[in-house]
Amino acid sequence: MKNYIFILGSIVGSSLAYGLEIESVTKNDKFTTVGFPIIASDNSDLIFHYKEDGGINDYVWMIDDKIKSKGVAYSPSDNDANKDVKLCLIENGDFQCSNTLKVVTYFDDSNAQSRSARTELADINDYWQVNNAITNEEILNDEDISVKARLSVDYIGTADLDELPSGNPYVTDLFYTLMSGTTILQSTSRLRGFVHNTSNQSTSYNTTIARLNLSSVPLVSLCAFGLTSHGASPLVEPSSCGTRLVIERPDNLGNWVQPPTKAQFIALFPDQSYLQETVGSKNYVASQRLTNIGVNLVESYCKHISPRAVPPTSSELKSLAQDATVFDDTWPGMTNYWTNTTTTNGPFTFAGITWAETVSISGTNATHLAPSEVYNGYLSCIVKDES
Repeated sequence: MKNYIFILGSIVGSSLAYGLEIESVTKNDKFTTVGFPIIASDNSDLIFHYKEDGGINDYVWMIDDKIKSKGVAYSPSDNDANKDVKLCLIENGDFQCSNTLKVVTYFDDSNAQSRSARTELADINDYWQVNNAITNEEILNDEDISVKARLSVDYIGTADLDELPSGNPYVTDLFYTLMSGTTILQSTSRLRGFVHNTSNQSTSYNTTIARLNLSSVPLVSLCAFGLTSHGASPLVEPSSCGTRLVIERPDNLGNWVQPPTKAQFIALFPDQSYLQETVGSKNYVASQRLTNIGVNLVESYCKHISPRAVPPTSSELKSLAQDATVFDDTWPGMTNYWTNTTTTNGPFTFAGITWAETVSISGTNATHLAPSEVYNGYLSCIVKDES
């Protein structure tokens, strides 16, 4: 198929030069549906926000030959219904475009209501859950070019699997994408070879997303969803995306991870207050150990670095302070560093206060108790070796 457009004085073919192709999540190359992401590829490969040299690929989504959105992914809205959509890559003023899809609505609301009135539809969310995780054991650093991922469909129903009716809904396809905040790094991709084995408690697959450039992102999030065979919910989604921080690490740090930068902290904990210290070209952040709803920030920070990263103990922090090859002038030091060690023997007892140990590694290298909900200390982690 060829589609021709006239933009900026250039007439170009749709998919001859770059092999850009788009299709619906149901593998339709003629129509796509409101509310569902469009699957895009270039010569059957994923497309990416960043080029290998760190530049940004200029992808745009056209609705009836007008630019509607930028980036590598797009989900049509109700306003796009009955219009044509295609993906274009702009290079040197020329638009190289994909095939065209017609945007249609998923179903007629009145028909859906009448069907619901006749029968109670089974909801896949009562039985199955999609989960996603980034599985790199090592710390993700800004020079890495790939991310390992695990996608699974897990049984959450109350009945035994062999007691489920044969007509229960199941997952027909799994999709995933990689994001950093609101920036979509990689086009929505179908997990190849996926088959939902409804006889097993869990159906899991491992995959690797390669050809990435992580030099400009503070974190990456793996976000998946599944299409369902039938029933009340056309989609099944995880409770959250699998997120890992991307760390710019000096070679001398060994197993230590410095406190989060401002960009990393805001990306992980957007509603949390903090104090800031500038060291060289980096802005580091100190914060409370516990949020007002009880979230443990030092545990969460370490969890988003590596499965083997844990909060340090007081003795580990004191040893760090004495190791000049690791603890150099690149570390922030305007406040103490948190441990995850708590005590009931604080200086005083007050409702809502949890006392925890901190260490003044930039000062006297002594242990001090601090209120987890009030005091601003630095979060840090130590990555344990595999046992």
